[in-house]
Amino acid sequence: TVAPARPLHRWGTAAEIGGTVAVAAGAGWAIYRERATLMQGLRVLRAHTEPGWIIACIAMQCLSMVFFALLQQRLLKAGGARLTAPWLLSVAYLANAIAVAVPVIGSGMAATYAYQQLRERRVDPVVAKAALALGGVVSTLTFAAVVVAGALLSGSPSAAAGALGSALACLIILAAGLVALRSPAGRSRLQRLFTRLLAVAQRVVRCPRGDPAQITNAAMGRLSRFRLGPATVGLALTWGTLNSAADACCLILAVKAIGVPVPWGGVLLAWSAGQGAGSLSPTPGG
Repeated sequence: TVAPARPLHRWGTAAEIGGTVAVAAGAGWAIYRERATLMQGLRVLRAHTEPGWIIACIAMQCLSMVFFALLQQRLLKAGGARLTAPWLLSVAYLANAIAVAVPVIGSGMAATYAYQQLRERRVDPVVAKAALALGGVVSTLTFAAVVVAGALLSGSPSAAAGALGSALACLIILAAGLVALRSPAGRSRLQRLFTRLLAVAQRVVRCPRGDPAQITNAAMGRLSRFRLGPATVGLALTWGTLNSAADACCLILAVKAIGVPVPWGGVLLAWSAGQGAGSLSPTPGG
């Protein structure tokens, strides 16, 4: 039997085309709204920047994205999916462009795009969702670590305590989930919890269809195959830390590029504040 041709195969699915149009529209609108600021900034850049530092700044940001792709590759490998780092890097760049350019729903569209691309490569849906979720947890942990370092350097113990509390909470949740998945009793408790939550979701949004207990049991079986040993967790945290550190170094090099002294006491805290605001703001680019 010949499978039916996929619609819009040459140019992509309707969702991909819609996402591309939304990215272009969001970026165009942002540039138009900030055209006066951009022109003023370009004049300042021409007058005061050092090209060598700008090149280093761009290289550091590229390196940050490489570390992010390596993080995702390691988590997917733990679930049995073997994908190349260059392909994951291309997906990460496109997803990041969507998240930055599309107002309000950009982060959600980016996550959906990344998930669809993983499914195109025949990655199990449970493994794909779990890997993306674990990547978010690791990024949160490493981001909190940079916040703690920045708060300590700037002499702000309250900010350090808050970030440390968030990091510890994420670690406890992650550790509890891993321990539960490794024991029959823990998996049974998780299965009962997820079955109830899925039943509520089915009543509200009418999907996914099927018996909640059977769906949850199948998903838990696939999740239990994740090989999240100490080596995998350690390497994932290493890639996540390097991803955040390289991104923070990009800001430091940008300060150097405009020829002013780097405010070492507060630069990491400033980077953390910018990252947090950018992830919450409903405007293009935060």
